[in-house]
Amino acid sequence: MSEKSEKHSLSYGCGKDESKIHCTQTYLIYRGRYPNVKFSQMTNSVFSKAHAPREAYVLLPCHSLEDFPTQLRGDDAHGLLVGWSVLWHPAVIALTGKMPAWHRADSPPEDLSGSIVIVPSASESDLPTGTKARAEAATDCLYVPVAGESRDEIADRLLAEPLPRTDRVADFYSLAYAYLQVQLMTRQLRYSSNLDDAYFELQLTTAALAWQAGDDDATKDALHNCFDLIAQERDHSFSADPYLVDLTLLAETTLGDDLATSLHADHPANLLANVNLLSRLRSENPAVFESVKSRLVDGKIGLAGGTIDDSLSLDLLTCSSAIEYLSEARKEYLELLGVAPHAFGRFSGGLPGDLPVLLSQLGYEGAIFADFAGGNDYAQDEAKLMWQSGDAEIQAICSTPLDASDPHVFLGLGPRLGEAVDAGQIATALLVHWPGDECFAYNDLRRASTWGLALGKFQSLGEYFSESERPYHSFQPSSGSSGGGQWLADLVVEKKQDPLSSLARITRDQIARETTLTLRALAGAVSGKPVAAAGDGSTDAAADDRQELIDASAAFCKTLGIEVAAESGDAQSTVLVNPHTAAVRQHVAMNGFPPASGGPVYAGHSTPSGSIAVIDVPSCGFAVATPGDREPRQKWFRGPKPLADAEGLRNDFFDVAMHPQTGGILSVHTPQTRSNRFSLQLVAAHPNSAGEHCSTMRLRNSRVLRADTTCGEICNDVEILSPEGEAVANATIIYRLQLGSRQLQLDIQFDPLRELEPQAWQSYLGVRIAWAMEASTPKVIVRDQMQPCSGRHLLAPQGVWIDEAGQSTLVLADGMPAHRRVGKHMLDTLLVVAEETQRKFSLSYGFDVKNPVAASRQSLAPPTQHRCQKTPAVNTGWLFHVDSPTVLASDWQTTFEGDRRFVSIRLVETMGRSTNCSLSCFTDIASANIVDFLGKKLRELKPTGDAVNLKLTGHQIVTVQIELASDA
Repeated sequence: MSEKSEKHSLSYGCGKDESKIHCTQTYLIYRGRYPNVKFSQMTNSVFSKAHAPREAYVLLPCHSLEDFPTQLRGDDAHGLLVGWSVLWHPAVIALTGKMPAWHRADSPPEDLSGSIVIVPSASESDLPTGTKARAEAATDCLYVPVAGESRDEIADRLLAEPLPRTDRVADFYSLAYAYLQVQLMTRQLRYSSNLDDAYFELQLTTAALAWQAGDDDATKDALHNCFDLIAQERDHSFSADPYLVDLTLLAETTLGDDLATSLHADHPANLLANVNLLSRLRSENPAVFESVKSRLVDGKIGLAGGTIDDSLSLDLLTCSSAIEYLSEARKEYLELLGVAPHAFGRFSGGLPGDLPVLLSQLGYEGAIFADFAGGNDYAQDEAKLMWQSGDAEIQAICSTPLDASDPHVFLGLGPRLGEAVDAGQIATALLVHWPGDECFAYNDLRRASTWGLALGKFQSLGEYFSESERPYHSFQPSSGSSGGGQWLADLVVEKKQDPLSSLARITRDQIARETTLTLRALAGAVSGKPVAAAGDGSTDAAADDRQELIDASAAFCKTLGIEVAAESGDAQSTVLVNPHTAAVRQHVAMNGFPPASGGPVYAGHSTPSGSIAVIDVPSCGFAVATPGDREPRQKWFRGPKPLADAEGLRNDFFDVAMHPQTGGILSVHTPQTRSNRFSLQLVAAHPNSAGEHCSTMRLRNSRVLRADTTCGEICNDVEILSPEGEAVANATIIYRLQLGSRQLQLDIQFDPLRELEPQAWQSYLGVRIAWAMEASTPKVIVRDQMQPCSGRHLLAPQGVWIDEAGQSTLVLADGMPAHRRVGKHMLDTLLVVAEETQRKFSLSYGFDVKNPVAASRQSLAPPTQHRCQKTPAVNTGWLFHVDSPTVLASDWQTTFEGDRRFVSIRLVETMGRSTNCSLSCFTDIASANIVDFLGKKLRELKPTGDAVNLKLTGHQIVTVQIELASDA
């Protein structure tokens, strides 16, 4: 029998008492194999040669492993892990001839002679009085306190001369860590262990003696046996294997060689990086970049990302802009690395809850649902879930990111994973670190994973999402990016100029640009040829956007045969162009008599300066307003009344009563309700008084600016007072209400009398509204969809909607994004904070608006108006029509293949309700398909003449590509 087989034959079936005999026999085998090697030459210790240590143990601050202190932090956690594992140095095991042990710190052994005693800092308070003195007095006792010292430093104190710090020694340390965690897992969750302790000890001492003798093959064999025993122990209680995901974070300061070292580890690794960081890595460290690229292409590492820059909040983007942004980012990843990210993730900026609708159509298999900068893991109970939104779902890692540089994380990793397996979850540890910033316990875990699956298997993100179990459970978080309003606080603290109005401009510019593209697409669909941009090269981007919108609108009119007159001309008729997918009512100032009611004309009235026509413009269409040939006849005693007086405003939909003392709105009444449903006042919040009674408003002067039958305007000059009665700001408010409109418009100008504090959410000037029903919860319009929200700090540049059981209120602030809930039924819209220079603002409040999302977009990009060279033969018409009021059509694109015309339209269900939708066209539809965001065909639709029907689920987003009939 060979020595190896003889060694194994001695070990099977032995009990604890027999293990000492077998260890001695094993040692004798290796002494016989290496007769010229002296024991003292192999391990130089602090002990005398005649008195080798009999025991090596660590004193733990617990009564048993069932109450092992996994909650320790800092040096206490570090010292406990070091103290446990350092005794597993093969030299120490070979000296004692046995497996290291542990004892309770409050009752250490009476006889300390011939012992190595490790005392972690967490155990010192539990030691009986005089323990250290007894150890110092004992013969050949080495008493070693451990706190923040490294494991190698402690190991050097155990030996007279430092031994080489080899990979094989590190394997023994990793075995110590794996053994501890599996024992904690089984004992804390099962209260028992099925490990064959005697056989495990035999294999451990065998490995140590083989290492001592320089027999690396035998050492590896014995270590394999030890790791296999631990894995079998874990399998006996927890059959499912945990998953370990290593995620290296990148920043501008971590693009050096440490990154290459982290990603060349002997286990699957992953990288979280946005496009800008990767571009910077390519320019600053091309060698590391090429290494990252090649390893990604070879599938050796995984990639998480998906954005160009993490500083941009996706809640500031419309649906089309968000898709465009994410698509462009994916394209840049492919250009840089040759591969797209395996999972969507970002270091900062928040993760909106409705992203699966977008990510699933961009090819992402999964996502990392965490905000690393904000320290927010979104409080999910399971590590891996299906992230649902609308009709889409993707897999997501939802576990709390674990800091791989913190020893505290690794104290209780085993029980954490065991609990997840026990609950039927997909146990996953997401281990996050900067390049080169990992603690020794992480390295132990990483090394242990190369020996077996006792504590799990490291996987790349691609493997994890494609090969691991698919979750049974799902979650649907709120759609707004979480963070508690930190975005605004950061902007103010960093002294960014115009932190609110600059974001509002972003929203307005997006919708103006999308409106321009829609008009060009519609014109191209009619004309059969592309409509080119006609920019003038101005340095004013906002002016360019406005001019492009006007030019696109004029081109649209031209394709319809409507001749647009020069601005200096005296044309009488006016054409209104509505590129939105909901009809809109507009007021047009005209010379001459007002037009008679009928067709697109809702009403026409004479004014002191001419006449006003109230025109209904169809969706994706136009309407023409032409002066009448005579004054419309009015009925005696029943003619239209002025819309304003000193007491308030009124039109055909609601009445607004002014507060005589404050100058705010006292009440709003609609025909459907007799009670007051709305009140308004300006507010000045201060860190010491930001609640419901933070300020009051006092009217200084009130006057009626306009009071005709088409529009009413009231101007109130007010001052805002602190709770102590001190004036903190003056303001002028113009209230405007038009005939036929469901929206009350406000123009506000502030004159602050004192500086605002940098606490943006507690120090601001704004507008406060109150509504009747305390149970009504505001919803935000984000990415063109009405979404529920949580928290009191709302990011909603497209507006806020309050549903009150049969009636609703819509808050539109011209793109101003910050809103704050106060109490149970109040909402503040923040207008002026520290560093904000804008003082003039426009807001509107809509009552019972049927299509709030469309109304929001129309307020930010109203229909355009052009004077006509001559009156068109047709006074109204439309090109496309969507019959469902909850469906928005956006992101229009017209493409051509020879004589064939294709129109791509993105349909967005806005209100979270399933609906049947019919998309009608100005001509017959030859074919229709649903495609994803990358252009891949998903399914075919069957058109019926000039329409195509489809069913949308709540918040679903589909892209419909139609081919227009050739005879159009």
